[in-house]
Amino acid sequence: MLTSFNRYIATNQLFTKDSSVLVAVSGGIDSVTLLSLLVQSHIKQLAIAHCNFQLRGKEADVDEEFVSELAQQYGLPFFVTRFNTEQYATEQKISIQEAARVLRYQWFEKIRKENGFDWVAVGHNKNDVAETFLFNLVRGTGPAGLSGIKPKTGHIIRPLLFATRQEITDYAHEHQLKYREDSSNRSEKYSRNFIRHKILPLLSDINPQALDHIFATTTKINETNDIANETIRNLTNRIVLKQNDKITVSIPLLLKQKHPLTFLHFLLKDYDFSAKELPRILKALTQPGRQFFSPTHTLLIDREFFYIFKTTPKDITDTYIINSFTHEITEPLSLKFMVVENTKDLEIKKYPRLAYLDFDKVSFPITIRRWQKGDSFQPFGMQGQKKLSDYFVDRKFSILQKQEMWLMETHQAICWLIGERIDHRFAVTNHTKRILQIEKTEQKTH
Repeated sequence: MLTSFNRYIATNQLFTKDSSVLVAVSGGIDSVTLLSLLVQSHIKQLAIAHCNFQLRGKEADVDEEFVSELAQQYGLPFFVTRFNTEQYATEQKISIQEAARVLRYQWFEKIRKENGFDWVAVGHNKNDVAETFLFNLVRGTGPAGLSGIKPKTGHIIRPLLFATRQEITDYAHEHQLKYREDSSNRSEKYSRNFIRHKILPLLSDINPQALDHIFATTTKINETNDIANETIRNLTNRIVLKQNDKITVSIPLLLKQKHPLTFLHFLLKDYDFSAKELPRILKALTQPGRQFFSPTHTLLIDREFFYIFKTTPKDITDTYIINSFTHEITEPLSLKFMVVENTKDLEIKKYPRLAYLDFDKVSFPITIRRWQKGDSFQPFGMQGQKKLSDYFVDRKFSILQKQEMWLMETHQAICWLIGERIDHRFAVTNHTKRILQIEKTEQKTH
C-alpha cells in the first residue's frame, strides 16, 4: 500500500518530501489511513486539521477528542474548529452537505495561508470517484460533472484516489489503526449513501471490475475535457472580447460553430446562468433587445453581439447630485473637475473623455443621471434640439452603449453626454471668462 501510495504521488506530482502538508482528518477510516501513510512518507512538515460540524451531538464531540489524541500520538500540530452548519445552510439556502463542504474548504484554505502550508491533503478514494460519477449522472450534468475527482485542485491534494475502500480497510486492519465510524454514513436517506450501499454493489455483481472501469472512464473524460476546453479557449479568443467586467461575444461567429449550444455553455459557465436557460438564450440571439438574468449577471442581446456584465444592485440609484463644486467624484463614475481661466494660450483638447464648459453658465447642484426617453440636447456644433434616441441612432450606438450612457444636467438642461459630446449652449466662446474642465477617468475597482 505504501509503495502504491508513493508511486501515485510521484506520478501525479502531488508533493515532494520538502513540502508542508495540512492533513484533513475527520477520524474516519479514510483520513486515518491517509495520515498513517503520510507519516511514513517522512515529508518535511505535517499537521492535522479537524472540523466539528456540530451535527451529531456527542458523537461529533467524541470524534474531535479522538483526532486530538491522534495528533498527540503522532506529535503533530493540531488545528480544530466548530461550525454552526445548520444555521449556515439556512442562511445560504443550501443543503447541509453543501454547507459542510463550503465551510470546511474555506477554513482549510484559511489555515493553510496563515501557517504557510503548501498543500491540504484530503482522504478521497476510488470509491468516492465512482459515487460522485453516478451521483452526478443521475442528477443530470455535463462532461465536467462526469470527470470525477481530480488528484489535485488548487492547493487540495488527494493522495488516496488510487485505492479502493476495501484496500483502505485491509490496510487499516493490518496496521491495527483505530478510527471512528460516522453513523450518518449508514443512513440511506442520503443519495450518496444509497449509491454506496445499494447501487455500487449491484454494479459489482454485474462486473466485479465495475469500480475500476468507472474510475478509468472518469480519467478519460477528464483528459478529453482538458483537450476540448483548450480548443474552446483558442476559439474564444476569436469570438469573445473581455473589457474589465464586460464580456462582448460575436453572435455570427458563435452561430457558425458546429455545436453552438455547447460553446454557449462554456462561455456562460462562470456567470451563474441556469443550464435550462441556455436553449432559450441560443434561440433569442436573433432578437435584439432580449435580456436574460442570472443571480449575478445580465446577458443583453444586440444586433451583432451580445454582452455579459454584472447586474447593478437594485438599491443603487441612477441619479446622483453634486451640490457644490468638488475636485473629484468616484460614483457613479470617476470624474475630475477643474476651473481654469480662459486665456489665449489655453489649449482645448478634443478628447471624448474631456469636457470644456462655460463655468458661468453652469450652476450647482449638478445632476448626473441615466438618459431617459424624451431627453433632448443641442449637440455641439449643431443648431436646434435633437432627441437623444435619434442621436444614438445616428451614432449607431449599441443597446449596451445606450444603457451605459450617463449625462450631466444643470438648470434641468443637459450640458454633457459624459464621454461623448457637450451641449452647444454650454460651450466655451470668446466671451467665456472661466472654464469648467471635466475629465472622465478610469473607474476605480473595489
